[in-house]
Amino acid sequence: MPEGINYRVLVLPRTMQMTPEVLRKLHKLVAAGATIVGQRPRTSPSLVHYPDADAEVRALATDLWGDTDGVTDTQHAFGKGMTYTGLALDEVLNRLQDPPGATTLVADRSGNRQPGIEPAAYVEKLGFTTVPLDLAEREAVFVALRNAAPEGGHTAAHAVETTLATIPGPWTLTFPPNLGAPPSMQMRNLVSWTEVSDPGVKYFSGTATYSKDVQAPAAWFRPGQHLYLDLGTVCDIAEVKVNGKSVGMVWAPPYWLDVTSALKPGMNRLAIRVTNEWTNRLVGDRLLPPGKRVLSQAGPTPPRGGFFFGPTEPAESGLLGSVRFVAERGQ
Repeated sequence: MPEGINYRVLVLPRTMQMTPEVLRKLHKLVAAGATIVGQRPRTSPSLVHYPDADAEVRALATDLWGDTDGVTDTQHAFGKGMTYTGLALDEVLNRLQDPPGATTLVADRSGNRQPGIEPAAYVEKLGFTTVPLDLAEREAVFVALRNAAPEGGHTAAHAVETTLATIPGPWTLTFPPNLGAPPSMQMRNLVSWTEVSDPGVKYFSGTATYSKDVQAPAAWFRPGQHLYLDLGTVCDIAEVKVNGKSVGMVWAPPYWLDVTSALKPGMNRLAIRVTNEWTNRLVGDRLLPPGKRVLSQAGPTPPRGGFFFGPTEPAESGLLGSVRFVAERGQ
């Protein structure tokens, strides 16, 4: 990389489509000595320069993947580099005689450094600082190596989590005007908007607000204890206010927000603003005659049994599952 960081392996996403521009870059990298792991792309996901783009994808993929099938033939040399397919990442790393990096982070080859800003468990050995990572789906963290590390490593204290209450329904769900949905509705259970029979809700795109009054017992508020609101699953982005005070926004698991400073003993007002994908309204409008559509640029109605480029079903939206309060104390 321009900053001087080196990576041994590039892992491709699980897709059989790739634009020629991306594949040309991979072609250049492998020719120069890079190792890539992933499936052979077959076509371009774009209609730009179709069908020439698909032909270029196949030609570049032949250079990089050769005759590999991912079963009996799983690696192909090209230029100074190598392409692997059909193998688990650990197996590829074993073949490269490199320690696996998917379960731990190995950093700072030149000297011992202690990870921060928050205390973390780590092991120092032979000039390497190894930090175990336990990440949720799509979760990411930064590990900063700052101060000199003491010999041997460090074991971080574990927090104790306790579920205080699961918030029952119903919830009041309100929608903005002029986007096809009713002004408000009651939701006894937190299910995807796409499961609601009202098409205005099923195909809604935008920001809707869940609101509810909840009781917080005085026993929850103990010195040294943090209180969190666990939103369960969010599709796709949520912003939370407690008693009118914003406590933050989440867009990837875990969907937790620290509400310690905003929650108070007694009755509290929750407002959870959830924003979903714009494509749901497009899908719904394509099923309506032009005069009844919410959006003027929804596009053509998908042909029956024919090819259509774009989503034809709405994506899950809203809060899914259950919302709960969780207490966390250090140990």
